[in-house]
Amino acid sequence: DLAYARPYDAYSHRGRLGWRATESVSLGGELSLIGHIESDVRRVGAFVRYDDGVNEISGQGGWSMQPGIEGSAYFGGQWLRRF
Repeated sequence: DLAYARPYDAYSHRGRLGWRATESVSLGGELSLIGHIESDVRRVGAFVRYDDGVNEISGQGGWSMQPGIEGSAYFGGQWLRRF
């Protein structure tokens, strides 16, 4: 996956490289850069995704770093449903 957005003075980039372990499950690593004029956040982590043809459920987690601030863990998830 590749994602890119640049609204106003902000930006968001994410790259994922994964392996399809089974027909419905894939997993891999991700890198992302998120920020705007006043701050930048870098993330390094992993993801897992389940896709049964109707539902796509994914989760990610890893380490988030921001210059001048101590790093911290991040976690996220999403559920997409096809109609």
